[in-house]
Amino acid sequence: TGTATVIINPLPTGTISVPANYICDGIPRILTASANDAYQWYLDQQLITGAVSSSYPAIAAGNYSVQFTSKEGCVNNAANNIQLALYIKPVVDFIPDKQCLSTPINFINRSSFTSSGNISWQWDFGDGSTANVFSPSHVYVAEGMYTISLTADNLSCPNLTEKFTNAFFIESPIPAIRYPAVTAV
Repeated sequence: TGTATVIINPLPTGTISVPANYICDGIPRILTASANDAYQWYLDQQLITGAVSSSYPAIAAGNYSVQFTSKEGCVNNAANNIQLALYIKPVVDFIPDKQCLSTPINFINRSSFTSSGNISWQWDFGDGSTANVFSPSHVYVAEGMYTISLTADNLSCPNLTEKFTNAFFIESPIPAIRYPAVTAV
């Protein structure tokens, strides 16, 4: 028969904090865990080798979690997980529906931006006019070659802003021909 003193240590507790729920491609998003003795980070429930500090520079989309270990060896998971999306550069492209002088030309925005976050569209029609809608319409008043650009301005990740420029010749209509009057019987 004997007696022993047993110390019951509390489980380590903490949370993960992050300033935003997305990663800008090429710029790591720093995840920070609250203070404990030891850390181990996971991505989609898979151990991230070497990720054992209180902060982690996330570069891939997925569900991040961290496991805390106290100096007594007690292990517990953070109270929350963080789901991060990866924003990438949009592929910017457009075409005009026609290239005629003095008639409305519809610019068809064919850009791909589904994984790019919030985008603001900026058009420069090459004649001093601009627009900030997805697919604008514009009328040219002089014939000539115009360099038109479309900028996809990424509001969440300025490093992912992309610009596409193309030149188009805006044509005048073919001049009319006046034939002599003919009297028909």
